[in-house]
Amino acid sequence: MSQKTGTRTFGWYSETCFYRSERFIYDQFQGMERATVRVLGCWPANRDEFPVASRFLTEEAGTPMGRVTRAILRRVYRHRPIPGHLPSYAVHRLVRHLSSRPVDLIYCVFGWNAAQLLEVLEQLDRRIPLVFLTAGSDVTSARSLGDDYLLRLLRAVDRASLVLCESEFLKRKLLDLGAPAEKIDTHAIGIRVPVSDRTGPGVDGPEFRALAVSRLSPVKNVPATIRSFAKVVDSIPGATLEIIGDGEQRQVCEAMIESLGLRDRVFLRGSRPLDEVYEAMRSAHVFLQHNVRTTEGQEEGLGHTIMEASAHRLPTIVTRSGGNAEIVLDGRSGVLVDPGDEAGMSRAILDLARDSKRRHAMGALGREVVMQRFDIRRQNRRLEDLLHRVCEEAWR
Repeated sequence: MSQKTGTRTFGWYSETCFYRSERFIYDQFQGMERATVRVLGCWPANRDEFPVASRFLTEEAGTPMGRVTRAILRRVYRHRPIPGHLPSYAVHRLVRHLSSRPVDLIYCVFGWNAAQLLEVLEQLDRRIPLVFLTAGSDVTSARSLGDDYLLRLLRAVDRASLVLCESEFLKRKLLDLGAPAEKIDTHAIGIRVPVSDRTGPGVDGPEFRALAVSRLSPVKNVPATIRSFAKVVDSIPGATLEIIGDGEQRQVCEAMIESLGLRDRVFLRGSRPLDEVYEAMRSAHVFLQHNVRTTEGQEEGLGHTIMEASAHRLPTIVTRSGGNAEIVLDGRSGVLVDPGDEAGMSRAILDLARDSKRRHAMGALGREVVMQRFDIRRQNRRLEDLLHRVCEEAWR
């Protein structure tokens, strides 16, 4: 604790700071009101979009010689096939930084980030409390990522003072891996709920706009969303599907759009800033996401874009995969279909396209659910209370 101010300092660790798809990590630490937050990590990203007042990154260097040294070391350590590890030079730099500028607690999102810190925490002179939050594939894919990662994840659980899970679904998964129940709590990160006069759904008219926002990755299964939309596009004159996001399945999606003759009905927008995403939500009529369980076991932990769509009064049509059912009230705030049930998703799209009254009723309830359960301001207050409680117990 700072002797001068009496406030605590939290170290906020993430290997890369910050991807657009992980805006929620940034929003969390920005919401801390009773502690100083110092970002710790390795790689910088999107500095202009996510400004940080206090930051230490192992790959940043202030001199030309430092940048050359880091480039050489990155080349030597470029192959790191096992998740949850840091190269030894990065461990050394974090240890040196935290020894000279100590923090009262370290917090991170994702189990692999916590696993990366094991050697760092072991080499420090003082025992700094660790809290981390599991958010998806860090737990659901743990077994497929290899025995080394699984063991390191469980070591991180053992080292942590508190482990948070974004959903009850993830909590069950972590318990199944062997984590002790007494150390685990459930905590949804939440989203920034927009003001009411800046929400959708889109104005009723001859056009019908469906929206999907996600990484183009297997767990999101955007090709299934495209196929579901394709089955009803001829029955809904003026219907379009806008897809925001990027990833390894982009070429698959492009080829599918071409083969189905949907170039003038389905549009891939790529990764966009948050204000553009929200503008798309304000003008859309329905939100689609067809999550599945991948062959590696990955599932959706808790869909943040589903929350954001609901907060914009968009009825959501999503699959019963992972934690989605903890957000969507089936038949009331949206529609849940089974993973792989493209026909079911198609029917739901068609039903809502033809029933604007139902769309508006679903959207209104969806927004209410998000305001009550997933408002990040409320969730940040709870998180900060938890972190201060851990500090009190550790430093008493």
